[in-house]
Amino acid sequence: MTTNPQIYTCALSYELTAVPNSSANYRFDHWGGDVSGTTSPITVTNVPKSVTAYFVLNIPTVALDLNGARNLLDGNRDVLVLDVSEAAQFDKSHLLCAKNYVWNSNSQAFTPSTAGLSAYKTMDVLVYDQTGANSEGAAKNLAGQGFMKVKYMTDGIDDWMAEGYEVFTTAEDSAECTSPGPLAYAGTDQTVNENQQVTLNGSGSSAGVSYAWEQKEGNSVTIDATAPNPSFTAIDLNGPAATDTLVFHLTVTDAGGKKDTDSVRVTVRWNNVAPTANAGAPQTVEYGDTVQLSGSASTDSDNNALSYQWVASGGTISPVLANPATATPSFTAPSTSGFVIYTLTVTDNGGLSDTDTVTITIQPPGQPVNQSPVADAGADQTVTEGGTVTLNGSGSTDIDGTITTREWNQTGGSPAVTLSSKFAVQPTFTAPSVSAATVLTFTLTVTDNDGATDSDTVMVTVNDDGAVIPNQQPTADAGPDQSVKSGATVVLDGTGSSDPDGTVAGYAWSQTDATGIAVTLSSNSVAKPTFAAPAVDSTTIFVFSLTVTDNKGLISPANAMNVTVTKSSGGGGGGGCFISSVIE
Repeated sequence: MTTNPQIYTCALSYELTAVPNSSANYRFDHWGGDVSGTTSPITVTNVPKSVTAYFVLNIPTVALDLNGARNLLDGNRDVLVLDVSEAAQFDKSHLLCAKNYVWNSNSQAFTPSTAGLSAYKTMDVLVYDQTGANSEGAAKNLAGQGFMKVKYMTDGIDDWMAEGYEVFTTAEDSAECTSPGPLAYAGTDQTVNENQQVTLNGSGSSAGVSYAWEQKEGNSVTIDATAPNPSFTAIDLNGPAATDTLVFHLTVTDAGGKKDTDSVRVTVRWNNVAPTANAGAPQTVEYGDTVQLSGSASTDSDNNALSYQWVASGGTISPVLANPATATPSFTAPSTSGFVIYTLTVTDNGGLSDTDTVTITIQPPGQPVNQSPVADAGADQTVTEGGTVTLNGSGSTDIDGTITTREWNQTGGSPAVTLSSKFAVQPTFTAPSVSAATVLTFTLTVTDNDGATDSDTVMVTVNDDGAVIPNQQPTADAGPDQSVKSGATVVLDGTGSSDPDGTVAGYAWSQTDATGIAVTLSSNSVAKPTFAAPAVDSTTIFVFSLTVTDNKGLISPANAMNVTVTKSSGGGGGGGCFISSVIE
């Protein structure tokens, strides 16, 4: 738009600066008259000349890439789509139901004039062209005319087609745009761990459609291409820097053969698992022997490279290791009786680590080899929840010395319990509450006076005492209130429903308003049913009530939400289609 243009007749060479009325929220747009350009100031030569400065409303525009444009169009039927390419290119390929308004960047004008679109100044507008070169300029011009929500594609229709997204010719528009096609919804983008089960979700698409999934990017996986929610297992990755990005296209087809396509991106990331250290078996050696430690049995389930570090962490002597940062360091046994405990730490290339220890006993030549102690964790037990359990390591023995330390650890079963003492001969704990028979495993490790060790395990079975725990009622959550226009696809959302002691097993939706206008849900018994907002003459509030049933058959109180439907100022088709009833 032009706001109070000032016209100068120049007798000499002039430098002109366009100064907008910023308080009125205007900005300089371009020069006209006998000069052209979009930069200010401008130098006018070869006078006399007539120069006009054009100012427009300073309304911001939003740049969208291909994914952003698809997200705007998906599920939003009230988008005016403008193709500003040349007419020949538009006729050959364009977005469904787009309107062709050719943008001339030199004259800063549209053909035809956009004056006939003034009724849509408060609606979302998406501008694009063949390559992305002219969409920004055209979008800014529309914003300057007072269009409040203008977006433009930084990519062009050529890039759109290169991604495999559907385009149309002018001849195909007429039938499609007067009878909106289905809406494809491939779900939200996901980030998952390697080897994780992944489920794609196309159930948010229009009801009564067939599904066709196609993988476009990433390492190939196998899916059921015709299922609404196909699954696959993410591949195994090698190392922290490894990722895999998979892109899937979902095309849905309705009974009339009309189609729509949406895409979803699944990013697979490396999931590091800690390694397992193995410091080898205990050894008994004599003075002067060369002793080699071995951590070669350490493993990493991710098959990552391991680093090794050995340190003396206990005992009566501390021989110096050669090459302590290798899997197999060594030392020469000193002429001193005693023992040394070495701790091995292994670290993978993701920074996770684990430790293990080994005891080396040193004795004079000819002395009998120390016999390891024998750990005895006692007999297995069966107890009732809430009772006091006593573990018993008193049966542990050492035939050629004494047991100097004992250590108990819970090595299996859930929940974890707290022992009265990890180092007692007979520690106790309270049997936890359980809903079914549960086995807890405890390991006792004993060490003798020469540093030799042995371990034994005991299993404690904890039984439920038979008390009946009342089932708790689930809670229905019908989701937030929504406001839409007639013709829009409405998705109700009961996924926020919950059950404190089980799972939500069933959903039951019903329309409970008194409007007298009945709507048909895609399903009354799913978490997220859909329906098309009906035509209304004035703003109308529809009320939907949800109850849920838990896995034991208990039904929740009802929870309701409102859908406010307003009369549409225009219509649209799937995938961002816009149907206009305005005479231009």
